[in-house]
Amino acid sequence: MDYRIYPPEELPEVTLELPQSKSYMARKLIIDAIAGCATCDIENPCADIAALCRALEVYGNTSERSAGTTLDLGGSGTALRLLTALFAATEGTDVTFTGNDSLRRRPMAILIDALRQLGAVVDCLDEDGYAPLRIRGRRLAGGSIPVDPTVSSQYVTALMLVAPMLESTLRLRLEGEAVSMPYIKMTAGMMRRRGITVDIDRYDLEIAPGTYSAADNNPPERDWSAASYWYETAALTAGWIYLPGLHADDLQGDRCLVDIMPRLGVLSDFEPDDYECEGDDAGTPPLQLSATPDLWGRLELDLCQNPDLVPALAV
Repeated sequence: MDYRIYPPEELPEVTLELPQSKSYMARKLIIDAIAGCATCDIENPCADIAALCRALEVYGNTSERSAGTTLDLGGSGTALRLLTALFAATEGTDVTFTGNDSLRRRPMAILIDALRQLGAVVDCLDEDGYAPLRIRGRRLAGGSIPVDPTVSSQYVTALMLVAPMLESTLRLRLEGEAVSMPYIKMTAGMMRRRGITVDIDRYDLEIAPGTYSAADNNPPERDWSAASYWYETAALTAGWIYLPGLHADDLQGDRCLVDIMPRLGVLSDFEPDDYECEGDDAGTPPLQLSATPDLWGRLELDLCQNPDLVPALAV
């Protein structure tokens, strides 16, 4: 196999369509399902989102979700974690989640233990703490429970998303530094946009029972992690790159690129004056990346909370 990469003959000026953020879409699908307005009309979904959509079709069918249905989630750990909490908190469900060998090795004990403390019925059919899982849903109690966030922020997100369905206020005590706090804050931001009150202290989260609003006037966010490679390209070529669908108020933690990349020679302009809008995005200028001669001679970054940015920034 022979790959050859050639530099552009001129400074590039291109407009690119980024994929939708998987993290954003996964949360949105769960919120929509709880709100009763779920739709999985998603173009070219990734494997995680496709697995979520298949399971949410069952969730939306009352008779099917209570019939002891077995759902194969493939290798999607995201789907397994979010759906376990959703089905466990929904009265009358009886489903079994399984998947490939990789999924069955994904640790689930932290989430399962937390759900059991809230009254959930989750049975591990092979080894305790791992899929396959049989879940028989019921209305869960609230209360104060400890959660270890040092393995995955998805355990916390799964509990947060179903907290409005509980009988009383849910208080999550984070025992340790969350490995991806920006993702927890993104979950909180999405919930607030849909009418739920979420209070976050450094190690404590509090969410009262409530109802998600059906209306969601915010378009799905484009993937800021994917944008990092185009920031890299802009830095290396000194061209102009337009990225429709990225906004200054997006909730993804990797939006910190806007603050980091000027040190590497790339500026972010959310309202470029020289761009002619066309098509569906008419009237909404895209994010423009452009070069600046102001470079830092030395750069030190702590990317523990933004590990997806490491490859592009390192190069």
